[in-house]
Amino acid sequence: MTRISLTLDRALQVLGLLRNGPARASEIALALGLNRTVTHRLLATLQLRRFLVQIDNRYYLGDAIRPLAEHVETELQGAATDPVSQLCERTGGMALLTVRSGLLASLLTFTHAESWADVVVIPEVGTPHSVLDGPQGLAMLAFSEPATIAKARRRIDDAARFDRLLEETRAAGWTSESINPTPHPLHELAAPIRHRSAYADAALALLLPAGAQLDDCADALMRTCAEVEAALRGRPDAGAETGAGPAPDSDSGPAQS
Repeated sequence: MTRISLTLDRALQVLGLLRNGPARASEIALALGLNRTVTHRLLATLQLRRFLVQIDNRYYLGDAIRPLAEHVETELQGAATDPVSQLCERTGGMALLTVRSGLLASLLTFTHAESWADVVVIPEVGTPHSVLDGPQGLAMLAFSEPATIAKARRRIDDAARFDRLLEETRAAGWTSESINPTPHPLHELAAPIRHRSAYADAALALLLPAGAQLDDCADALMRTCAEVEAALRGRPDAGAETGAGPAPDSDSGPAQS
């Protein structure tokens, strides 16, 4: 078994914990099972290196995180820029590119047509949220690895509805549904993007203007996702593919808890 640095592992656990929001030293110690001395030593070191900042006895992620984050997912952003801009021009909508890590998703970037220039609500880039929230999460979850699906299934009350939504999303290749209610009244579609593997670790969502034709926009959305995947694979001629295809292991039935 590969030996690891226990101190570094604990520091990374602290950073991972705080991506969900600020916490007090006592809360961090309890969540990670650490004693007070070890916790304060870790927090002091991370704060000294500006990975953390302390405000009103709570610890927040610091500005040293930002330069590292700027280099994350640049390949995906580069592949998506032109196709997504064209999608927004054709549909008059706003596109949200989201990435997934386990059961957490975060907005990587957003693009909108000129008609959205005066939109009051600005999406929060980089803020993690559950894949159970919003169509983007469902689009990724339906095409995720079985272990992730099973873990998500254990967190919801209505397993039958969960299984149905995943099956419908796989069959269509896109969704306008969400496991949990969406936090806004706008009509939203989402389709998966396979970035690093056969499983979906990204999704492209499209917020539609009033009067938009749902089916036409869904087809355009899936074509754009296919173009992004083709660019990531170095095959720009694959943009005509429109279906998301079957989910890996999707014929094995619903994930069991």
